[in-house]
Amino acid sequence: MSLWIESHQDLANHPKLKRLCRKLGISKQEAIGYLHMVWWWALSYAPTGEIIPPYDADDLAGAAEYDGEAADFLDAMITSGFLDSSNDCVVVHDWRDYAGKLLEKRELDRKRKEYQRKKAREKGFSEGSP
Repeated sequence: MSLWIESHQDLANHPKLKRLCRKLGISKQEAIGYLHMVWWWALSYAPTGEIIPPYDADDLAGAAEYDGEAADFLDAMITSGFLDSSNDCVVVHDWRDYAGKLLEKRELDRKRKEYQRKKAREKGFSEGSP
């Protein structure tokens, strides 16, 4: 199944992106790449947007394929505003607003398929019964 997430052209010049670049000493292109890697990873492994827990800074840096210190990456993501942190919990900022449509579609598709399978089973049982 192909997964996707919205990517807005304003990201390239957003103050949060520039802050992330300064914090990590990287280019805009690298920062955009890291962000998208994190967002794509979150779609599969942290669909609620909650990163920590169950994952940790090493998992997050690994998801982005960031080669530097994991703690520095986590700190830069939080201080730049791409992640929110409170009470030992780290979540993707505004995840529900951006990934919510996709998550809702997934849930509707799951329910629709479940319903179709149930109907197919019922139909199969009724046709095969004496």
